[in-house]
Amino acid sequence: MRKLITVFLLSLTSFILFYCTGKKQKQDEAPVLSVAESIKDFEIESGFVVEPVCTEPLIEDPVALCFDEDANMWVVEMRGYMHDKEGSGEDQPLGRIKIISDTNSDGKYDSSKIFLDSLIMPRAVTVVKDGILLIEPPALYFVENKNGIAGKKNLIDSTFADGGNPEHQPNGLLVGIDNWYYCANADKRVKKINGKWIIEKTRSRGQWGISADDAGHLYYNNNSVMLM
Repeated sequence: MRKLITVFLLSLTSFILFYCTGKKQKQDEAPVLSVAESIKDFEIESGFVVEPVCTEPLIEDPVALCFDEDANMWVVEMRGYMHDKEGSGEDQPLGRIKIISDTNSDGKYDSSKIFLDSLIMPRAVTVVKDGILLIEPPALYFVENKNGIAGKKNLIDSTFADGGNPEHQPNGLLVGIDNWYYCANADKRVKKINGKWIIEKTRSRGQWGISADDAGHLYYNNNSVMLM
């Protein structure tokens, strides 16, 4: 493995120099590991274990997920992302929302079905009453849930995730203690009031990923700060 020795940051020129040493690893020296092999490579604190609950082929290229009241996992599969270094395929409708279930209640997911497909780079989903909220740039949608089958796809905000590249667009859709849905990398929040989805300005938070504690504090990060 290459080892990072020194990082120089010259603020006047915004120049970053990475100096590395050690033998460069060839592609065939870094094989794709199985799930079991990958878990063996984890270093975890004493008292914790890592157990797989959902693996391929049930799931493919996941970037976000949430759970409904029946513990079904709703997964965003961003299948168009970075097929090569040019990003080929990111304009193709390869993304989808999948529902993954544990049918025998043994703690491992064993069944999956596609709820919604033909999406272009979807990036966030959350289950709400009678449907889901979905971010498919540049828009935010409400999609009806008809007993596990996607119904009408209703536009809420056509510019909710406008601009930026896939690493710098709104994501998360986390419901806060105030019943507003918050995102990382976004200065908007959304809430249903009197049967209508309302968009409101808020402070921009983080880059990718957002969470909250029991007191309602929001947690997020970016490439420079691990936790805010």
